[in-house]
Amino acid sequence: RNPATIADNVGDNVGDVAGMGADLFESFVGSIIASASLASDPVLLALPFFLASAGVVASLIGFFFVSTKEDASQTELLHALHRGTNVATFLALLFNLGIICLLMGGRIEDGMRVWGCTILGLIAG
Repeated sequence: RNPATIADNVGDNVGDVAGMGADLFESFVGSIIASASLASDPVLLALPFFLASAGVVASLIGFFFVSTKEDASQTELLHALHRGTNVATFLALLFNLGIICLLMGGRIEDGMRVWGCTILGLIAG
């Protein structure tokens, strides 16, 4: 094996991963800004930013629930990943409900519609 070829392959892989990360970030920010641009008042303008932040915090907490023993089987690895995803999803739902109740207390019916959309997004997701 030629060391230059190996280095080239590693560089290509790093570039691909960085590109995918940039695409995900662009989609994430684009959806937040698109939602905020439809807002008709300051509360609805702030809501997408708070909900996205809650999702990031929930994901960070869910990260700590992904663990296995050293010689885990593929099934155990998948269960660990599912556990982290499920914890993050549940926490995101709770955090979003709290944020919606705080920000939209006077318009709770509209807030529950927004929360329903977050539930559908997490199920589809």
